[in-house]
Amino acid sequence: MESRFTGSSSMSEPAQTDVLLIDLESPDEPARRAAIFALATAGEIRAIPQLKRMSAQDDSMELRYLARKALHMMGARDPVARSLVAPPSAHDSRKLAVGPLELIGPRLADPDPAKRASALRAAARKGDPVLLPAVLDRVGKEDSPEVRSLLVQVVAILGGKAQLPVIGQHLSDPDVRVRANTVEALEELDDVGAWALIIRALQDPDHRVKVNAVRALGKLGKLNLIRCCRAMVVSKDYWLRDAAVHCLASARLPEAVSLLEKALGDSYEAVRVKARRGLKVLAEMNVPEAVDALQKAENIKEKEDPEDFLKLEKLVPEPRPDALKSRDVPVAPGGHDSRGGRHGGRFGRRARGVRAGPVRPARSVPGGAVQGHHRAQG
Repeated sequence: MESRFTGSSSMSEPAQTDVLLIDLESPDEPARRAAIFALATAGEIRAIPQLKRMSAQDDSMELRYLARKALHMMGARDPVARSLVAPPSAHDSRKLAVGPLELIGPRLADPDPAKRASALRAAARKGDPVLLPAVLDRVGKEDSPEVRSLLVQVVAILGGKAQLPVIGQHLSDPDVRVRANTVEALEELDDVGAWALIIRALQDPDHRVKVNAVRALGKLGKLNLIRCCRAMVVSKDYWLRDAAVHCLASARLPEAVSLLEKALGDSYEAVRVKARRGLKVLAEMNVPEAVDALQKAENIKEKEDPEDFLKLEKLVPEPRPDALKSRDVPVAPGGHDSRGGRHGGRFGRRARGVRAGPVRPARSVPGGAVQGHHRAQG
């Protein structure tokens, strides 16, 4: 297509250039193409901003290529045009020359918590494990709850289930935002050790943390939930057995009767009390097996005594490293598999919405896997 001013002797050169600049915005692809060549040949520096935009955004792949070539030619011809084409600045050149650790690492220790949070989001988007040591260095040092709530999620992104002990310790953080986000981070790991910690989070004093745990366990599915609790009920760690039985007693699942019945013989009285409570609920739902099992609980008290805590001193096992060491175990079809985290997904996902700040609103429990947890006492 010929330029619209071709052959016209009545139009001045500035006016002709103005028309060509307008043609760069034309919906007609041939018109834009002709204008690129004409303006580049003329060395019209006023076209440089539009050509830069076209080189990145034009609908036509060919025109994006031509716009880049035009800019290159104009910059090679004219020093003024070259400065407007704006090759990488010293700052941009440094970005190209250094890795993510050099760019993001120092910002993780910035005095401004907003900048530390920004650095963590950048680390999540980058997803480069080389950043993990710098991120882990902030664990235990970060004094901003908002930044800590983001930190735990980034540790999960960069470190996966190998960092399960580090992630899990945030369930004891004094700030509810951190604990709630920790449940989400554990869910992303999709690992048997992580699910055990999520089950423990059902006993958190804050409702928002419990809601996140219930939502996560709802995704796990009834069959996998019971399988996970079964492994915890036979654990040597009293706190794991207590959390598992609390979960089963709250879930109101007839399939849990055998596990609750087994827990009636637990060495820790608080576990026995929870098991009795769960069986009583199922018996009231007219589950025959629960009615029979409840008869074995006649000598178990109905409520826990706060001073039962003192009995734990005799039950604490010898310290064992990696008591919750991650293990790859298969789970039933329809639930999650036991491979590493799903981080190509939710975090941008990976940085599919990594955020610090208020806990997201509660959502309904899918499948009703652990409905009614609010009726049971931890």
